[in-house]
Amino acid sequence: MASNTTQKKARRGPHLTYLQRQLAHQTAKRNRESINSEVDAMLALIDQEAKRLSVKYRHSPAWFQHQFYQGGRVVRKRRAVSVFNAAQQIDLFLEGRKGELTEEEKIHFQEIKAKLHELNGVAFACNLPIEMQQFLKAKTQAWRVQKHTAFRGNTRAVVQDSRYTLEWVADELNALTARNMQTMFFAVKGKPEHTMDGFFAASEKGSRYLLHGMKKNASDIVKEFEAYALGDVQGIVLNHNAHLADIKGKIRGMIREGLASITGDPKITMQFERYEKIIVVGRGVEIINWPDGVPFVTSSEIGSLHDLRRLQTALTLDDADKRCLWATLSETDWENRKAAYYEAADKAPPKKRKRQVRAESEEDLSSDEGNAARRGQGAQHRSEGTGSGEGSAGGQETEMDGASNEDVPAIGEGA
Repeated sequence: MASNTTQKKARRGPHLTYLQRQLAHQTAKRNRESINSEVDAMLALIDQEAKRLSVKYRHSPAWFQHQFYQGGRVVRKRRAVSVFNAAQQIDLFLEGRKGELTEEEKIHFQEIKAKLHELNGVAFACNLPIEMQQFLKAKTQAWRVQKHTAFRGNTRAVVQDSRYTLEWVADELNALTARNMQTMFFAVKGKPEHTMDGFFAASEKGSRYLLHGMKKNASDIVKEFEAYALGDVQGIVLNHNAHLADIKGKIRGMIREGLASITGDPKITMQFERYEKIIVVGRGVEIINWPDGVPFVTSSEIGSLHDLRRLQTALTLDDADKRCLWATLSETDWENRKAAYYEAADKAPPKKRKRQVRAESEEDLSSDEGNAARRGQGAQHRSEGTGSGEGSAGGQETEMDGASNEDVPAIGEGA
């Protein structure tokens, strides 16, 4: 008779005493805490680096964190070299365009080429002997690694040498400034693969001339110069439009976030056209330290990059007394602003509604012209009919007059 009892599984690992289990538990806990602290420190560094890059490239820190955590960037896997791809490069190896070959390697490549000719082309490279396939793959993979390593090394050397040169130029410019010379210098990369950032160096008056004379920021000129160097005029247009859209979006966000924070209403929106009525009178808040010369409109309607830069700078100043920000009105000021607004509204003449004139279509115009033409034709027919009737009556009357003159003898003639 089969028993229903289940056998207990054998314990894996050594049998530990109570003290040993406590010690193992404490060791594992310390390891977890140590790992968590190291990971937290690394995440803090990543967050700090994301904030630094966000200021440098004008992207949000969350965007850079997303770039950091992409799986494709963490683990880069290259496609393995296929026999078909390697067989297509045999002629390039034999011509010496894929590096130098020894005599033995050249003979081996020629044998593989002859074998492929017997197999009716490169499409049947998978039917080559295993030794030939392995040789092709090894040589192609070695060339790929060598090419990328040399390219990265060459680019790194160019960038490093350029930085050393720019540092030397900056020292020379400082020496000229010490001799009462005013200088200005720009340098940008000419190829997209170079990782060097744009370089700008200028004396104090040179920087002030850019800001007040040309009404441009040095970083904007560097970006435009780099866009032109990489993409010609089209690159400047695309860079300028993207830069304008980015600054306008940031300004709108800062104004909206400040208004929502001071009013406690996350759904509130900034309305410049009815600012006095909805924001000042309705909410009791106002925006202060708006830059002089910058129109008080939404950032979408500001087309000057210089004005946008001034407004963005005013919104991000470190000095709170000079920063453009939202402020709550006192009770007295609020009542005065309300009274002034309602008094001005009472004195203002009523707004006249503009009558919208319906645009006539071509069909309406053609029908109107046709009606006018038909009315003209009817009037012409009526006038012609009237004229013919008068003429006939006049003719009859003349004939009757003539007949009467002939029948009636002259006075004294019959007598």
